[in-house]
Formats: sequence, structure tokens, C-alpha cells
Amino acid sequence: MIVYLFGPDSYRRQQKLNEIVRNYQEKHSVFTIDYFNLENPDEFFRLKDFCLQQSIFDFKKMAVVKNIFDLNGDLLKELKILFKNGAKSENLIFIVSEEKETPKDFEFLFEKPVIYQEFKNLSGEKLEFFVNKEAKERKLNLAPAAARLLAMLFQGDAWRLITELEKLEFLSRDGQIIEINDLGKVISYFEEPNIFNFIDAVSKNKNISQKIPALENLFINKEEPAKVFNIFASRQFLNFETTKSLADCDVLIKSGKTDYETALFDLCLN
Repeated sequence: MIVYLFGPDSYRRQQKLNEIVRNYQEKHSVFTIDYFNLENPDEFFRLKDFCLQQSIFDFKKMAVVKNIFDLNGDLLKELKILFKNGAKSENLIFIVSEEKETPKDFEFLFEKPVIYQEFKNLSGEKLEFFVNKEAKERKLNLAPAAARLLAMLFQGDAWRLITELEKLEFLSRDGQIIEINDLGKVISYFEEPNIFNFIDAVSKNKNISQKIPALENLFINKEEPAKVFNIFASRQFLNFETTKSLADCDVLIKSGKTDYETALFDLCLN
């Protein structure tokens, strides 16, 4: 039997893997499990030995395998044979967790009897739903705007999102609502030096020769304009002029009359 878990969202992929292992442990009193990281080619030979070893005491054996496509040449061909044989076994279970794209030679992993599930990075409403679900599991009461900002900040990085939610548990008291301004008290991301330098230059109305390079530095480092804008808008103690400029830009963005990148440049020119 083979269960193939794949995709870039390693957090949800790992959660699913843990769930599968836990369920098998609950169902089978006699159960052997081992873990193999094929990033090290020597682990392949240990995996082969594990599959070939037989014991009258082991009714079920599970091999949790990752980084399978780090193998190459003959070892990758042998792994393919090992998997194809294992797919027919009821007593040997492969749980494969993989981030890399599946090569054509392994497309049989998308065919029965293989059980497969993809874990794409979440975005939009699905990501906001995930943020709220994970928050509730930690008894956090996030304001809608705070949940949206967290989704914006940590899109594509679920592990970091979970870490920051766990930090927020220290703010949670008797169901107290966590607002955007509360996030900055515990989330180190708000103190990202490059972003803070830009915010400081604009909010203090420094010379344009300081504001534009600070913004260009963010783009060079591939910071998302929407993320920068939302972090800026969430800052406390901004002066009236800056707050008004941000509000005006927000209206233009939401009405489709401008985009986040243009709005950031406009803030530099004000």
C-alpha cells in the first residue's frame, strides 16, 4: 500500500502524515514503523532492508519516506520497483511525503491502488478560513481584519503562521478579541528591518532621496507590495497626515483605481 502526500504546503502535509500514523497505531496493536530521508542515498539501502525483513511478530510495517526524488540513476529506478511491488502489499505501507514536482516516471503514484493527496499553498478565503480554524484550536479570538492580515503576511509559509499564532496565545485572556494593533506586540515580522526603514522614512516625511531607495530595497528583496502596505497601515501612532494618506490609498485600491505598488510610490511622493 502507498499513500502519497505531495505539494509545497509542508505544514498541512506533515499534519496529514501525523494523522495517518496515529490512526494506524490505534488500529494495529502489533505495528512497526521507521522513517527514511532519501536525501542521504545510504538511507535507500536501509529502506530496502526494512522492506525485505520479515518477522512473525510484525503484522504491519510502515515506512515513512521523504525526499524520494533526491535519488538519481539506478537508485531511483530501484525505488520505483520497490514502490510498485509495495503498492500490492497489505502488510507493507509506504507513506511518502514529497515537496518536489513528481517526475513522469513516477506518475503511477497518481493511479490506483495508490492513495494520494495534494497540498497546495492556500490563498484568499481558503487561507483565511485556515487561519481562523487554527486560531480557534488555540482558543484565540481573532478580529476579521487581524485574520486577513495574518493570511497576507504568511501566505506560503504555514509553519511561520502557526508559530506566530502560538505566540499570540500569550495575549489571549478570556476570549479577548485580538485586533490588528495587538499583532505587533508579539509578531517579530512587524519589525522586519527593511519594511520598518521604509515606514519610518515615509511617516517622518524624510527626503524623497531616502524614501524611494527604501521602497526599492523592499522590491529588490521581493517583498509583496500588498503585504508592505498592510503592515504600514497596521502601525500604531502614525501621524494624521500619514494615516489620511494610507486611508485615501486604501479607498483607491479597493475601488480598482490603483494597485498596491503604485500606492506605495504615491506615499513616497506625498
